[in-house]
Amino acid sequence: MTKYTFLIVTLLLLPLTVLAANVQFTADSIVEFSPSVTPTLYILSGSEADQFTISGSTLTVDIPDSSTFTLGTTSYKVLRLTPSGGTISLTFNSDYYSSGYASQWTLGSSTSNTQVSILIGASQPNSSYLVKVDGLDYGYFDANSSGEVTLTYTAGFSNKTFTIERKDRLGGGIPLPPVSTTCQGNIPEILGGEVRCTFDSGQIVKVVFSPYSIKGTAVVKIEPQNKPEIIKNSPLPGNSQIIGDLVADFIALSGDKELEKFEKEVPITFTYLDNQVKEAKVNEKSLKIYFWDKTTSFWQVLPSSKVNMTTNSITANAPHFALFSVIGEIIEEKPIPEMNIKQILTKMIEILTELIKLYTQLISLLKS
Repeated sequence: MTKYTFLIVTLLLLPLTVLAANVQFTADSIVEFSPSVTPTLYILSGSEADQFTISGSTLTVDIPDSSTFTLGTTSYKVLRLTPSGGTISLTFNSDYYSSGYASQWTLGSSTSNTQVSILIGASQPNSSYLVKVDGLDYGYFDANSSGEVTLTYTAGFSNKTFTIERKDRLGGGIPLPPVSTTCQGNIPEILGGEVRCTFDSGQIVKVVFSPYSIKGTAVVKIEPQNKPEIIKNSPLPGNSQIIGDLVADFIALSGDKELEKFEKEVPITFTYLDNQVKEAKVNEKSLKIYFWDKTTSFWQVLPSSKVNMTTNSITANAPHFALFSVIGEIIEEKPIPEMNIKQILTKMIEILTELIKLYTQLISLLKS
């Protein structure tokens, strides 16, 4: 009953056409927030939605696949969304609408690999803006001369909160690749970026993506693993050992799909401690980065592995992600050979014989 009443009011206030599965707005239509906002916000003509509600300061809209929904003023677009691959839901609160521009909104989709093309109105044309998703840097984007920032979000869905802020890039306009130190980060195609993770031992592993190492934007995760469990389920090569707790699963997701390979190899670096090498009883020079090959069920070394014993680090280039670890060759301790009593007696006789010879020679020299 409530929804029906709302639709009646909507039909009186908003010019629209009701179709079988969605609503088409045939003219600019005022969004009646409570309290009201300035400048007035409209749903612009040509927008489509499966359903929408306005409750106090919150607008909620379902936008069908390949449809476009646009919020704006009479002069410019504030937020335009065009999903691809599934329906998205928009939740927009007027608390994040100030001076005619949006600073935050939330998108969700039941289809995890949905992508969405986004246009955001910006107050300063020809300026740089930083977009974040769930508090993590998604990338820097430039507003055009009309004050519009455009991007395509491809990093997968559940519910994602987007924010945008005016922020200069470092280096005279050169984009600053995002760096995450929380074991997870968004890596945009055009910027690349870095994700770092700290083990319980305090040592660090990081992966660095150069621009265009991947297509679209990927969510990169580094997940440290339990060493005993890994050794139990993924047996190590003979005469080798993982040093310290340096074993982690690396994952790169585009939508709900795991990236099988990259456009360019990406460098992975582990740091280690001297006492980790000593406790593992391995040769430091033999340290390499290995990955668990699921197709063969064997640990394989990354051929480019190089150890730097000055900086206590190992780096290797990886064409794809997997379970990675730092593994070294165990130093073989040569046992002292054991001798039985007979062998000892034989050796003593040999020594005594040599001593008698030396004594005889000495007597001969003294007589002469």
